[in-house]
Amino acid sequence: MNGQTTTNTTAASDVRTMTTFETGKGQINVIHEITLGDILLSTVLMAMLIFMVLDRLIRR
Repeated sequence: MNGQTTTNTTAASDVRTMTTFETGKGQINVIHEITLGDILLSTVLMAMLIFMVLDRLIRR
């Protein structure tokens, strides 16, 4: 069945969520995780996009 389990190998530093799909040929495990680098990169990209739009609006 489709289930979602959380594996917690170390205290709070490695929290991952795993989704399991059972198919006719076997089991598929998908691990969902996000790192600090992912958060920082997406924040910087969104800030750049917002400032570019604001810059265009101010120059009009």
